[in-house]
Amino acid sequence: MDKSGEYIIALKKSKPEDKETVENWVDLLNSVGLKDIANEPVTSCCTIKP
Repeated sequence: MDKSGEYIIALKKSKPEDKETVENWVDLLNSVGLKDIANEPVTSCCTIKP
């Protein structure tokens, strides 16, 4: 995933109700074929290691 995808994920976690963030999140998930889960809440279950 590129840096813009990581940025959108961080925004979604910190501002889940922000309209622009939600739109970017949905666009990101749609672009990788995950539109069915685009409106599901994001939870912190894992730590991403570089």
